[in-house]
Amino acid sequence: MASSSSPPRNDKKMHDVFVSFRGEDTRDNFTSHLFSALFQNNIETFIDNDLKRGDEISESLLGTIEASTISIIIFSEKYASSKWCLDELLKILECKRNYGQIVIPVFYRVDPSRVRKQIGSFGDSFFILKERFPYKTRNWRSALTEAANLSGFDSRVIRHFQGSYFAHNVRSAEETGRLDDLRKELLSKLLNDWNVRNFQNINVNFQSKRLAREKVLIVFDDVNHPRQIELLIGRLDRFASGSRVIITARDKQVLTNCEIDHIYQMKELVHANALKLFTQCAFRRDHLDAGYTALAHKAFSTRTQVIQTSPWPKILRLCYYTVV
Repeated sequence: MASSSSPPRNDKKMHDVFVSFRGEDTRDNFTSHLFSALFQNNIETFIDNDLKRGDEISESLLGTIEASTISIIIFSEKYASSKWCLDELLKILECKRNYGQIVIPVFYRVDPSRVRKQIGSFGDSFFILKERFPYKTRNWRSALTEAANLSGFDSRVIRHFQGSYFAHNVRSAEETGRLDDLRKELLSKLLNDWNVRNFQNINVNFQSKRLAREKVLIVFDDVNHPRQIELLIGRLDRFASGSRVIITARDKQVLTNCEIDHIYQMKELVHANALKLFTQCAFRRDHLDAGYTALAHKAFSTRTQVIQTSPWPKILRLCYYTVV
């Protein structure tokens, strides 16, 4: 009788994708955008939204990882400060070895070499944790190195650019008087010059001339007027050849007024996926409690009627500006 040394696997596939991430770094920005994009493409995705995590990962969560086809690991600055995240990583790589699970690392504002060698601010976070759990350090280090050596996704895109920045909630930043602070943060990150924050009288055109020498990737989220782009970076055609600027907006006219190259209209989610996304964002779980089900369906029904009767439905659109 033939035998195998591999452990039995959970053949019941519950999710297409499992996402491992550090909540305080990415929950309300990159991870939420990734989750939304996966849902737009009808990809069944599990994100653990339990905000009260302890040190020990639950057996049910380990089972969820095992029963997923793909695992996406979002490495961020504080990922290695979480024992929970590192234990998820161990399980993910175990599933890769034993069952051939597809593993995709994403390096969010952290260089793969820092993850691989556990150095810099990423290493500082790991150092604090390894003092508490010295018996697990060797396995964690090996796992971080192995994962960082895998072919990444966003890391390969970002490496084509000298600088990159994701500007979250631009409309909200203007409404709350934080647009100038956002501009300083954007410029200091793209120019790798934190002194930008200290110079109050240097206008955006001067800084834009500096940016003209660099190939950059910038995403502006939720823009509702061209003046916001002008205040943040000036003219779009001043960047170095090969630069990319992506703008999300709810009104197509905003994108037209920004004189962009390409407009992509996102498809609306079907009712079931829209409700699930709402539940994930509002309640941090996959399923609604029974007491909220009727109210949630009523809210979605009302929203659908508004969209159908409005001549200008607020549908998210994505625009690309390319400097050739």
